[in-house]
Amino acid sequence: MDPDRYADSRGRIGTHESGRPYFIPPETPRSISFNERTITLLEEAGHELGRLASFSDLLLNPHLLIQPYIRREAVLSSKIEGTQASLSDVFAEEADRNGEENEPRSEEERDVREVLNYIQALEYGIGELKHRPLDLSLIREMHGILMQGVRGKDKNPGDWREGLVYVGPIGTPIAESTYIPPDVPHMMGALSDFEDFLRNPPRFPELFQIGLMHYQFEAIHPFEDGNGRIGRLLITLRLIERGKLPVPLLYLSAFFHAHRAEYYEMLDLVSTDAAYEEWLRFFLTGVKTQAKDASARARRLLNLREDYRQKLQTMNATTPAIELLDHLFANPFITIPRAERLLGVTYPTAQRAVEDYLVEADILEEVTGQKRFRRFLCRELLEALEEETNLEA
Repeated sequence: MDPDRYADSRGRIGTHESGRPYFIPPETPRSISFNERTITLLEEAGHELGRLASFSDLLLNPHLLIQPYIRREAVLSSKIEGTQASLSDVFAEEADRNGEENEPRSEEERDVREVLNYIQALEYGIGELKHRPLDLSLIREMHGILMQGVRGKDKNPGDWREGLVYVGPIGTPIAESTYIPPDVPHMMGALSDFEDFLRNPPRFPELFQIGLMHYQFEAIHPFEDGNGRIGRLLITLRLIERGKLPVPLLYLSAFFHAHRAEYYEMLDLVSTDAAYEEWLRFFLTGVKTQAKDASARARRLLNLREDYRQKLQTMNATTPAIELLDHLFANPFITIPRAERLLGVTYPTAQRAVEDYLVEADILEEVTGQKRFRRFLCRELLEALEEETNLEA
C-alpha cells in the first residue's frame, strides 16, 4: 500500500509496529452535500425500488421468488471473491441432499458449500431482523455461519480479526498489497462509530446511508476473511430494516460482478480522495439497474408459473402435482425423494406427480440419464433465473 495515494483522504495513515502503513478511515459522514446529478439519480433509483416494493406487495406468495433470488445473490457475491460455483450447481446440490451435510471433497464441492453458507447467513439475518436490530452482534453471528466448514474456517469465524490483514490479488505479498485496513485498536474504534451510525442514522436519504454503510464496512475490514460477502449481505438487510423493501428481492452483487473493476475502484477512491459522491452515484446506479431487473425477472417467473398451472389444469393434474409446481420456483431441480418430503406424500404419489404430470407436460425433464438417483429439471425456469441482463453502469 502506497501511503502517498492517501494525501487527499479524510482518513489518515498509521504505522504498525512491523513498520507497515495502514489506513484509518474517517468516521462515517453524518452530513454530506450532493449535486443535482446525484439527487436525480437518487430519485430514479428510489422510483425503481418503489416499483419493486409495490410489485412484491401484489405477490400471492412472495416466498416463491425469495428463494431463487437469494441463491442468485449468493452465487454472484461469492463469484466476486473467486468462487466458481454456478446457480445450477447450487440448486442441484440442494435437490440431491437428504437432510445431511457431508464434508466437501473437491474444489467444486467447496465452492458450492461457500455459496450455501452465504444463503444460510443471509436467511439467518433476515429472520433475526424480525425481532432485533442490525448491529455488530448480528454481523458477527452471520460471519460465523458464512465461514463454517469452508476455506477460512481457521480464520476465527464470528470473531473480529486480531492483527493486520491486507487486500490484494491472491498470492500477492503484503508489501505489494493494494490496501491495508486499520490495526486492531483503530478498527475497534471504527466499529464503534459504525454501530452508532446504524443505531442513530443521519437525516439524509436511506439509500445514501446504505451506500455509505457498505463503503465503511469494507474500509474497516473487521474479519480475517469474508468481509466482501458480509458487506454486500448488509445492503439487503439494511434495505429491509429501513423499510425500503418488504421482501428481499433486490441484490446488488450482479451489478458489482458485472462492473467488478469499477466497484473496487470506486470504493478505493473514497479512501484515497474522499470521493463519496462518485461512489454513491455508482451505488445508486446499481440500485436502479437491479431493481428494474428484479421486477422484470419476477414478471417472467410469474408468467411461467401461470403457463405451467394452465397446462396442469388442462391435464386434470392431481393436487400434489400442482403443489409441486410451486416448489420448483424455489428450486427448479427435483428428485422424487425430495418431492416426497416436500409434499408429505408417499413415494408412488410423488413419482406420479413428477412423471405422469410434470414430465408429461414438458415442464420437467430427466437430466441424469440414470435409472436410479434420477434428477429432474425445469430448464426454462433455470434459464430465466440464470439469464444475464444488460447491467450497464
